[in-house]
Amino acid sequence: MTKAFTAGNGVTVAVEPDNDLFLRWVDGVDGTLAFRGDVTIALREFFLHERDKELGRWRDPESPDLVVYARDGEEKVRVVDERCGWAWEISPSTKAYETSVLYDVVKAGHAYFAADPEPKPWHDAKPGEVWALTYEGVEQAWGVAFDGSSSRLVFACGDSRLSEKDAEITAGRRIWPEVVSDVA
Repeated sequence: MTKAFTAGNGVTVAVEPDNDLFLRWVDGVDGTLAFRGDVTIALREFFLHERDKELGRWRDPESPDLVVYARDGEEKVRVVDERCGWAWEISPSTKAYETSVLYDVVKAGHAYFAADPEPKPWHDAKPGEVWALTYEGVEQAWGVAFDGSSSRLVFACGDSRLSEKDAEITAGRRIWPEVVSDVA
């Protein structure tokens, strides 16, 4: 039996037992869009990845139920098991013993540390500065401010906001205040 979900915008999403996905909407005329099962699985992963990025979490590729949250300014992370909601603090020095029930949790924390790239210049941005960031392949000016809901720094451009550690930022340089060079 097909289970259907109706989104807030009225579009109905139905997933068949073979993972085929159907979108149904009414906009003057009935419409249906169908995806094969493998596309459905890819779409689920894509939207989960987008949500993870939005929430600032990293999902362990080997154990996708384990998500890692970086702790600003700290050398440890919080690893959450989404199946039960339990969380653990893991540092690079935490030992992972194969016989431990926490082996996968510690391994996920270590995988995060191994995958976390070296700091970039824009990671040290200060409120009030303006940076030229290459985001999703386009260079734009972004102001630095505090997120209204926390003390976390964000880059702001129009209505867009993003974390200084957003993986889609591929290059950046401070443009205000100007960087003064020692070269004469």
